[in-house]
Amino acid sequence: LDLYLARELGLFARNFPFLVERLDAVALLDEFAYRFYQELDYNLECQNGLKIRDQMKVLPMVVIPDNFPEFTSRRVHVAEWIDGEKLSQSTADDVGA
Repeated sequence: LDLYLARELGLFARNFPFLVERLDAVALLDEFAYRFYQELDYNLECQNGLKIRDQMKVLPMVVIPDNFPEFTSRRVHVAEWIDGEKLSQSTADDVGA
């Protein structure tokens, strides 16, 4: 509902030329909404998880959780739980550039 209201405000803003020259709020909101809802598609997230797990096999020290498409739906994403630390928070000497 909030995205709908923001889009309506963007349509209203098109009545003011000085705003339209600087920003197409409707196009921006449409793109944001598309990407936002795409991010919430857990079937897609599951497939991406499987793909990245396969691609990261070349780095044996990096563990990517397994994903379970047979238990995943549009609203529920099931993945393996792994105890560990995020690479971005690691203090190990072999992490980083």
